[in-house]
Amino acid sequence: MTFPILKTGLLCALLSEVVTTEQQSLIAVKKLLAVAVSCITYLRGLFPEKAYGSKYKVMILREDRSCPGARQIVQWLVISEMEQWVMVFLKKLY
Repeated sequence: MTFPILKTGLLCALLSEVVTTEQQSLIAVKKLLAVAVSCITYLRGLFPEKAYGSKYKVMILREDRSCPGARQIVQWLVISEMEQWVMVFLKKLY
């Protein structure tokens, strides 16, 4: 069984370089989380089509002024608190 994410090379596009440092790992996790949240919200139809942009053949949620819910989710994914949560999680793993 092959997964579409591997067929389209999305994973390779998102992780175009080898992840060797904690900072690179944080960036990779944030990118994958953004893609996951975007895919779920798009497939569930939570926001209008205009709240998404196409990148790597995937609909990615973007900050749209006319859609406050989408804007809030994008801000949650971008703010530094998110980085702190991911860092705590990564430290627990290692």
